Amino acid sequence: MDGPGGALARAAADGDVVDGWLRGLAGNQVLPVEMLARLLKFNELPVPSFWLKYRPLDAAATELLVASPQIQHRLDVTENVTADVDVLARLVRDPEPRVRFVYAVMLFEYKRPIPAGVLEILAQDPEPKIRRIVGESEKPPVAVQEPPPVLTAEQRVTHPDPAVRTKAAADPEVPTVLALRLAEDPDNDVRLAVSMREEVTEEQRTAIPCEVWRQFWSPPPWIARQATDREAARRIARSAHVGLRRVLAAQPRLAPGVVALLAADEDEWVRRT
Repeated sequence: MDGPGGALARAAADGDVVDGWLRGLAGNQVLPVEMLARLLKFNELPVPSFWLKYRPLDAAATELLVASPQIQHRLDVTENVTADVDVLARLVRDPEPRVRFVYAVMLFEYKRPIPAGVLEILAQDPEPKIRRIVGESEKPPVAVQEPPPVLTAEQRVTHPDPAVRTKAAADPEVPTVLALRLAEDPDNDVRLAVSMREEVTEEQRTAIPCEVWRQFWSPPPWIARQATDREAARRIARSAHVGLRRVLAAQPRLAPGVVALLAADEDEWVRRT
């Protein structure tokens, strides 16, 4: 036996394990922007980087991605609904035409507020297809659009757009009694989000039919908060819900007893992570 050090060295040499480590860190919704910046510099960071489209981004994280030398990072941030619109507007002068094009498309697709001068710059873009997007848009060239109406919790859980229902299903501000209505939603992502709510009981979780994707990029923040609590982490590690166990396995600084539970997990992804 060569001890934990040797086991760690072997794990670090395993490409799949490294992939799991990096994905777990990158998908951590409470990861500090400084750590995100370091992760983005890893050549080994898994590709594609589609997880950047879904993790919450504040202004600092948006700026980090907008300034990234990697074109894919800049493309991904344009599709993130939480990205800061003022910082994102810098992409209107991006040297890569693909980035400017996707930015223009998402500007109207997501009905984002339009900072002053953006439409005018896009309307004079060297690329005809970008100018065409602006010309065919029904949006008036004003500095900032009216904010969209705020939906009630009831409206969110009954919304026709599954993306809206998925966010409602995961939002702790939506009352549990309303969120549980989505346990039989036709969309798997909606049902999965409900099943991973913090207050849902084990019995309720196991009763919700859903598939946990192998690459899950919306880890509930409450798991990261509880990961440092030994007893809470043990409860999560013993959960019948493999999604909870996978998210927990990606958390740093787990207690040795919790690590032992996860190392013996029946799920290969949990054991490798």
